[in-house]
Amino acid sequence: MHLFLSPHLDDAVLSCGAMIKRLAANGQDVLIMTVTAGDAPELPNATPIVHDLHQRWGLGANPVPGRRREDSAAAQLLGARVLHLPFLDCIYRRDAAGHLMYSTDQAIFGDIDEDDGQANALAQYKLDIGAAPDAEITLYIPLGVGHHVDHQIARAWGLKLRATHPRWQVRFYEDYPYCRVDGATERALEYFMWNEMRLEMQILWVSEAEVAAKIDAIACYASQISTFWHENNRESLAADVRATMLRAGQQVLAERLWVMTD
Repeated sequence: MHLFLSPHLDDAVLSCGAMIKRLAANGQDVLIMTVTAGDAPELPNATPIVHDLHQRWGLGANPVPGRRREDSAAAQLLGARVLHLPFLDCIYRRDAAGHLMYSTDQAIFGDIDEDDGQANALAQYKLDIGAAPDAEITLYIPLGVGHHVDHQIARAWGLKLRATHPRWQVRFYEDYPYCRVDGATERALEYFMWNEMRLEMQILWVSEAEVAAKIDAIACYASQISTFWHENNRESLAADVRATMLRAGQQVLAERLWVMTD
């Protein structure tokens, strides 16, 4: 089994869509596991960022069911399965006093709030992926490019899963679209250097058909297109995906992974 750990309902496909398509086409079992797929709570005092995102997404006061449907459609197109976990997106999480902890972009892309219990909740979560105890599993973890708090927490949980499942193979994937920013991937890799974990980059060159499948899958996330592509259309999405993949592969279409060397 190939298990992709996705912080949100789009990250694995955005970052690894061509890779997922290839694995599934080769008969591999691919499971995309999204952490923050829990329904949005009622927010009588919602922050401006929540109002703005909900308005742009166009999926109502609880947009998560619609986003889950988008994710399922994208995964089905690529030949993968989905597992949606019940944890909240950071924009909905409150501290002990009931205040929303991540009310600005600076907070969302800053350090994890000391009152945020998501990491502890994940560490205690009884994960069931429906695999036999002796199954061969490769776990794909976000590098944490962009420093989004949900990506940081997903990365930390992935490392805990690695520690508790020593037979699992582990790969780290490059978080798109945050990797578009010059130096963002290198800054994410510093986390591993500080924690004395050595990584080696692997480049997966992909076909035009695999890239086309990735673009088709990303287009399933209709609510998210305006968030990442200001032109808000498929053409700008496709052009940006291709440009990023060409840069990753040194002018050949590719996605990148990192593997621990020790």
